[in-house]
Amino acid sequence: MKNFLSALYSKFKLFHYIEESIIIQSPINNVWDEFQNIKDYSQWNTLFSFEKFPSYVGEQPQIRLYSNNRTFLIYPKILKMEQYCLEWEGKLYLNGLFNGYHRFTFTRIDHQRTLLIQAEYFRGLLVPLLNKLVIQPTKIKFQEMNYAFASYVENKNKL
Repeated sequence: MKNFLSALYSKFKLFHYIEESIIIQSPINNVWDEFQNIKDYSQWNTLFSFEKFPSYVGEQPQIRLYSNNRTFLIYPKILKMEQYCLEWEGKLYLNGLFNGYHRFTFTRIDHQRTLLIQAEYFRGLLVPLLNKLVIQPTKIKFQEMNYAFASYVENKNKL
């Protein structure tokens, strides 16, 4: 069954991957600490907010997604929760309809610079229909959020 679904997704292009990255002029520990500091999200995070920052794999935190002056609540499942990495899977109603695997990875470049990669792998029956409506605008929102976060961290370090 799994091979059949993989073949179906591939044949009909029922998947799409987006990724945006930015170099932040700050040590990785500072960047990671600020990413976990949800009380300041309103100062930089234009994409989402946590009710409580996730702390373990399998957790299903409440996340508010912001899109076009609307707010959506999702309860994704945390797939990976490690130092410098957070990954979750969210679903639209039914598994396989429109799933998103969201990942934040922070990598130390040197003692003063950190690479942030924000990525999402979408798959499901609605991917072709939602590409222009959801996926492409999400890529732009990743760029905006990454830039806002980098600016926030870098300016806070100057204080």
